[in-house]
This record gives sequence, structure tokens and C-alpha cells, in this order.
Amino acid sequence: MTHTLIRFYYKNDNGTVVGHNGFFHNMHYLKEVFSRYNVDQYNIVHPVIIDGQELTQDQVTKMFTKLQDIILHPKQEVVQMKHGKRPTNKQKQAIERAGLKADKWLVTKSLSGELHLVAKEEPAKQRIVPA
Repeated sequence: MTHTLIRFYYKNDNGTVVGHNGFFHNMHYLKEVFSRYNVDQYNIVHPVIIDGQELTQDQVTKMFTKLQDIILHPKQEVVQMKHGKRPTNKQKQAIERAGLKADKWLVTKSLSGELHLVAKEEPAKQRIVPA
């Protein structure tokens, strides 16, 4: 698998010009990098250099047009567990907010937006609460 080197500069939310050097192996990954740093064709500063060659304004516009068609799926941090684990303090607070007693539940899966719980006394009893 070949990787392509890209070097670009962009204006961040404060208006400061920030540089970025990195590798990408496909357009999907490049879109992830641009979305991570909130880069679009309006805040990018020239020159944009890919594999040592400077892109023209027209080429940059075409690149961003191609990137618009790529759909990024939201990433969720999945921590899969074989058995229920005791909740952390932060997870206990989320369980309490859901109207449950934290000492009666174990965490079986911790996603970025929700917790999967199993009752200590009745493993068949399961709940999903917002994290």
C-alpha cells in the first residue's frame, strides 16, 4: 500500500495560519484529516503540496469537489467486555442520572454516547443508558 505525502496550511478558528504534514492512502482518509482540523477550500492557504508537487488553485478546488461526495461515518469508541465490570465514577453518575442505582449494575459495553448495563443479581436483565 502506497502512502501519499501532503503538506498544507490553513487558517484555524482564531485566524492563525497552521501547517500540517502527513500521509494519506486514500481520499476517505484525507477527508477525515480535513474534517478533524475543520479545513475546507475557503480557509486553506496556498501552497498545497502533494508528493512534492504544488497544486494549482483549480486542482485544489477539484480535490475539495471530490471530497464532498465522500460520506464519513461517525466513529464510536467501542470497548467490548466479556463480563460486566464495575462502573467508573463518571459511569456511576450517568447511571444515577438514568434513575438507576449504580451499585446494582455492571457495565458490559461503553460507547461514546451510551452505556450497556447488566444487573448484578439478574444477568438476563439489561439496560442501555445515555453516557
